[in-house]
Amino acid sequence: MKLSSRSLHVLVVVTVLCCTATSVGAVQTPGAPQSAAPAAVSNGPLIEARQAYDSTNYERARELLDAFIASFGSTPAQPESRQLLAEAYELRARTRFNLKDVEGARTDFRALLLIAPSFTLTTQVAPRVTALFEEVRKTTIGTVDVAVTPGDAQVTLDGLPITAEAVGMPLVAGMHSIAATRPGYTSAAQSFTVVPGAPPQRLALTLERVSSTVAVLTSPANVEVIIDGVSRGTTETDPESAAGAGVSKRFLVTDLQNGRHRLEFRRECFIASEQEIDVARPSDYKLEVVKLAPAVASVTINTAAQGATVFVDDVPRGPAPQTLNDVCQGRHAFEVRSRFGRYVKRLELRPGQKEVVDAVLRPAFAIVSDSGANEGVRGGADLRVAAEVAFQDSKTVTLYAPPEKQAAELHAADQLPADWLAFDPIRRPIGNAAKIGEPARRKISESMARALDAQGIAAVARDPVGDRSDMLLILLAPGSAEPDVLRWRLDSPQSARQVTSRLDEIPPLFKASLGLLPIDVVDTAGVVVATVEPGGVAETAGIRPGDVITSAEGTPVTSAVQLIGLVGAHQGTQPLPLELKDRAGATKKVAVPVQAVPSVVALMDQSLLFNKLASDYTYRAAAIRTPLEEAAVRLNLAVVLMRLGNWTEATRELERVVKVTGEGKLPANLTDPVGGTAQYLLGMCAEALGDVAGATRAWKISAQSRSNLLTETGEPLKELSERRLTQLRALRTGAGF
Repeated sequence: MKLSSRSLHVLVVVTVLCCTATSVGAVQTPGAPQSAAPAAVSNGPLIEARQAYDSTNYERARELLDAFIASFGSTPAQPESRQLLAEAYELRARTRFNLKDVEGARTDFRALLLIAPSFTLTTQVAPRVTALFEEVRKTTIGTVDVAVTPGDAQVTLDGLPITAEAVGMPLVAGMHSIAATRPGYTSAAQSFTVVPGAPPQRLALTLERVSSTVAVLTSPANVEVIIDGVSRGTTETDPESAAGAGVSKRFLVTDLQNGRHRLEFRRECFIASEQEIDVARPSDYKLEVVKLAPAVASVTINTAAQGATVFVDDVPRGPAPQTLNDVCQGRHAFEVRSRFGRYVKRLELRPGQKEVVDAVLRPAFAIVSDSGANEGVRGGADLRVAAEVAFQDSKTVTLYAPPEKQAAELHAADQLPADWLAFDPIRRPIGNAAKIGEPARRKISESMARALDAQGIAAVARDPVGDRSDMLLILLAPGSAEPDVLRWRLDSPQSARQVTSRLDEIPPLFKASLGLLPIDVVDTAGVVVATVEPGGVAETAGIRPGDVITSAEGTPVTSAVQLIGLVGAHQGTQPLPLELKDRAGATKKVAVPVQAVPSVVALMDQSLLFNKLASDYTYRAAAIRTPLEEAAVRLNLAVVLMRLGNWTEATRELERVVKVTGEGKLPANLTDPVGGTAQYLLGMCAEALGDVAGATRAWKISAQSRSNLLTETGEPLKELSERRLTQLRALRTGAGF
């Protein structure tokens, strides 16, 4: 029978095929000795067929074997399945022979040998069956002798591995190919034809040495191997390495030429190692295990902040305080973050270094952009980091540069140009910043600050009217549309210190007060008392409107500003001695206690950094200790939010102040000025939000106050509120309400 080229394809079986005592054969690895160790057949249908055969029920055995062989469909790839199929063919061949079907037996023996060329029968098989099997073998199988030099080369026959030396290896007749490779040697391949029944064909391959090899083991694994400055790859973990040894798999470099070579071994967080090797002639070299020592430092983070988390290079490392003993050598950014602030410290660490960081958390502004200031500057420094360093000495704010990739992703998410937050010193947008409307800027500032866990965002830009060192620092609070802008110079530490001083300017929450409003009157020697707070310390001391203060603590008083300064400078708890003249010109002396009252920033004060103050007062609001402090902080925060256009949040803060005053927790003489100021500001918020009824209601309440607005130049709340109500009525009448 003529066999197709596909039928002649060799299938080299690695596992040993064994049968029961009545059918003993083996599937051998080419070139390996035959195995006689039997193994029990575990497949059910094959067992049943064998039982039928042993009981001479050949018809039943053939039926079972026909079904079993047909179930494979085609020759299986798995060695275990091919083993079962070979056993089935062998048993069916003998079954057919007993049923006088010699051609069928011949066909099965041929199929068996195509699967397992090295299969043999034992002497327990009938001689006539053995003779038929050998007849088929002679027309189907040939033999080859294989010899490959060097003996440790990797040899494949028809793509499957074999030993480098084999004698009498059985192969199916037809075309085959053999190939051999070995690091440091040329490769070799040869095609040949197996002729059945012919003497063994000798196949000899000799590989030529062309280069040297060097075998590397490292501890630990995952070490980069660099030879003569060129990276050759990374060693891999060896799962079979002894526990605790941590030695890598063998890493083989195969193309080392004669001469001296420099080998480097690197892994992050380990001390790099170097060594040299001299290659005098092509050979195989093996290095001792390359052991790298850990290159770590210890950093202790201390902080008094509650609920804070430590981050290293933007990766959370757990709650603060704590000690990190596994920080890799090199430059790292250490951060301590909480809901209300952040601390940032960049350190260059050496192996074994021990560092202690005392973290003081402050409101943080994330510098998200250089506003294109470095555009066209090849290799220029990150101006965001330059700003972080320039203002790192601030006592009230943390300016920091988040990772560049994170900042870029935030810009890409909103399709923002680099200069979207570029403003000049008088807060006019520069370049593409003019294309971002106020509503969009408010929304972006909120989303970015939230994404960065920051209390605000910032940018740096070049001053359009200066040189390349003239810079602008731009601060934007969440929900704000108009930023704060400060000038500084890259090449001037003095300018950075001046800006830092401005950043650290926070108006006092309280001012020293005598409970009266002093004014200057022309041709009057002294200061005239314009108003006296009802129930306040001045009224209690007997001071009345119209009185003239002529001296304080024995110092003649010539102006209201001077008096305010003397009151603020008064030390101790003793009342301040005053000398006055009443309306009739009579002189009187009184002692008035100096009282701390809330001091509220002026809404239109152009000298203040309102975006920065928003973070300051929000930070203070998180640590309020007394009702009076709460009133002062929230009043100021409300004014700042109003200035930034965040009227809704300002309203919430003012409603909290009204609640404090309504609960009677403030000193009696401060309830009226605090409550009246809050109601007056609530009216302004309601008006801005279009709530006419709310504005009217708030101003009517504040018009009942006999106090002054709690600002440095505060007017009487009654007059202010009535003026607002008059304007509102006129507006409503003109609009036809």
